[in-house]
Amino acid sequence: MDDPYPSLLLLTDVIAVSPVYLVGNAVLFIALLIVSALVSGSEVAFFSLNHDDIEEIRVASDSKSGKIITLIENPQKLLSTILILNNLINISIVTLTTFFTWSIFGTDATGIVIILFQTIGVTFSIVFIGEIVPKVYANAASVSFSKLTAGFLYFFYVLLAPVSYLLMAISDVIEKRIEKKGYSLSVNELHHALEITSVDTSNNERDILKGIVNFGTLSVKQVMRSRMDLTAVDMDMDFHELMDKINKSGYSRIPVYEGTIDQIKGILYIKDLLDHIENDEYFNWKDLIRKGYFIPENKN
Repeated sequence: MDDPYPSLLLLTDVIAVSPVYLVGNAVLFIALLIVSALVSGSEVAFFSLNHDDIEEIRVASDSKSGKIITLIENPQKLLSTILILNNLINISIVTLTTFFTWSIFGTDATGIVIILFQTIGVTFSIVFIGEIVPKVYANAASVSFSKLTAGFLYFFYVLLAPVSYLLMAISDVIEKRIEKKGYSLSVNELHHALEITSVDTSNNERDILKGIVNFGTLSVKQVMRSRMDLTAVDMDMDFHELMDKINKSGYSRIPVYEGTIDQIKGILYIKDLLDHIENDEYFNWKDLIRKGYFIPENKN
């Protein structure tokens, strides 16, 4: 019976491969895997930076810090660059190992060879070494990992800009079409339902219900107040000055800044002051400041 997989010929092909070729491919494979790990980790690192981390980086004002600030100012383009780069690297790894397998075992290699070397070996390397390990580390040390990859990522951020903008434009078109077909239909239906509600419903109640229906379509930018109309309090105010400002504003929550309005330190809830309204002007009201949350203006 003929041997369906000539072992002797296979062994001869393996021996015939140049050691330089083997070493070169191994080095290139490891290099691509390291780059894949850096790119994957940078995604977690950059998008894990909180407000305090960003302020720390901004104050440093060195070359790497400047690049980090530039990258995070356009998160959609940054994410697009990372995804494009990661896919290109992973495709390169698969292509390299495929040709490497063919050069050793021949183009007719099938079955257990492909399963062990390609499917299990390469997939495990990409997922574990190129994804899981760097992302776990980057999550624990987001600032240091961001600085490590800032220069490398910034280079491709500029190089891949045309491709990134093209993909972002396509993504925006698709997203708007989906939102228009899916969400606005339900909004129209709800508006119609409100129009045919019972006559017992007052105009004021209908306006409130319509406001609730439209709330999900609003972006942060639509409800933001301009800097000229913004009511905020300085941390240097004494307690009596603070209470006077609060009484005139009529708001239940007021931003607190230090020095300039650009340095927001937190939010003051007026209800937290109720137990202290009898205190004198030297009362330390700053201990009542709560943490502020910063979100992009295009968020719904």
